[in-house]
Amino acid sequence: MLMENFLRSKEYWQVVETSIFAAAEDTDLSDEQQKLIADQRLKDLRAKNYLFQAIDRSILETILDKGTSKGIWDSMKKKFQENARVKRAQLQALRKDFEILHMKDGETISEYFSHTLTITNKLRFLGETLNDITVIEKILRSMISKFDYVVCSIEESKDLDTMSIDELQSSLLVHEQRMHSHVVEEQALKITHNSNSSTFGRSSNIFHGRGRGRGRQSFDKSLVECFYCHDLGHFKYECPKKSRERESQSQAYYVETNEPLLLMAYVENIEKMKLKDLCSEPESLEMDECREFDSVEIDECTMELLLMAHMEKAPDETAWFLDSGCSNHMFGHKDFFAELDENFRKSVKLGDNSSIDVMGKGRVHLQVNNIPQVISEVFYIPDLKNNLLSIGQLQEKGLAILFRYNKCKVYHPERGLIIETAMTLNRMFVLLAKIQLHDQNCFLTPEQNLDYLWHCRYGHLSFGGLQTLQQKQMVHGLPQLRCSTLPCEDCVLGKQHRNSFP
Repeated sequence: MLMENFLRSKEYWQVVETSIFAAAEDTDLSDEQQKLIADQRLKDLRAKNYLFQAIDRSILETILDKGTSKGIWDSMKKKFQENARVKRAQLQALRKDFEILHMKDGETISEYFSHTLTITNKLRFLGETLNDITVIEKILRSMISKFDYVVCSIEESKDLDTMSIDELQSSLLVHEQRMHSHVVEEQALKITHNSNSSTFGRSSNIFHGRGRGRGRQSFDKSLVECFYCHDLGHFKYECPKKSRERESQSQAYYVETNEPLLLMAYVENIEKMKLKDLCSEPESLEMDECREFDSVEIDECTMELLLMAHMEKAPDETAWFLDSGCSNHMFGHKDFFAELDENFRKSVKLGDNSSIDVMGKGRVHLQVNNIPQVISEVFYIPDLKNNLLSIGQLQEKGLAILFRYNKCKVYHPERGLIIETAMTLNRMFVLLAKIQLHDQNCFLTPEQNLDYLWHCRYGHLSFGGLQTLQQKQMVHGLPQLRCSTLPCEDCVLGKQHRNSFP
């Protein structure tokens, strides 16, 4: 189509369509006829030149024996013009694309109309009859949900039979611009409101709280604008562009050292004067406790005494330090791991550039405020004196961490606030949690009722069907069952006859 239009504009299409006049060798031609033949040959040469420039080199080599532009055109037409079977197959594929066509989330009106009209024009070029009303109805019923009220207003207020596709596109573009302006205004109002209040305060609906008399409110993240990249659909702390930039900035360091870091070093000795200063604070410890500290030798005082002096710790609880300088979760008690891979080996570099060995990696089950939590990918370091929770590893799991008002709060994107701890006297954040040594098993059943139990579990399936499941190994862990001698009252009631309802 493009080449034909180009040759017509250059007035060379006649020689391509009808070829040039060729006279016999023994024919005497007048000067006017000879001039006419020369002009036609010149036009043919120019048309061949344009065709040679437009045809690929690999294809051009197959048509070099054609002497005229008409011969080249006819050869290309035979080689590459679709026959009826090929056109039918292409029509079937395009019809399928047109039927399943639907607007995607994040796709603009211009992009969706461009995609739709591309398929429509291909169908029409292959001979399919598509009216504007068919295309308009397809577009209206395939819009995303946020345009539902716009579609309803268009169908109610305008006559679709007389409406053009361009009018529909202009109308939808106006509504899309209004939607975008409303989103920007809402974000501006939200920024103004949050500047005077806490980010995770009571008025925030980012995480679903348990306010008195308030039910759970649904929150649509598709209208949220990221304050970092200004895209919709996520918050700033979830921004993938920010995380990629952070990784690129820290890549230079990790090229030099790939070892995990532990920047919080363990202090063995503390000056006695610092202990007295701590005890002399009016809100820190009682006087009797200060006398006990005075009597303690300097080499017996450790960092853990200072950290835990002002915290009430139960005998079955362990202390975990929230550490931003720690690259991985670290735990020093082997018996408390729920799962442990002892074949895992690595080394951890301390703040003084020394290293300690990692003797395994596994999972630890904790109970924080009587709520079970699972900490995965925890390093087992036998020489570690204090248990550490890595802030960076928590954020990789999608958790949001807020340090504010001398407290550390950890938020889950679906469950809301899951961990909260206050800052200690030496500006550390310590989490007290109970270790859950073994997974709890529930629904234990005595063996004498197993036959009837499995009968009930499978919706009162017959014992013949249960034996088929076991014999063909269709269910893993299904024991060998026998026909129960106990009558099933539910099956009896379900099979008894009754009169029909009037």
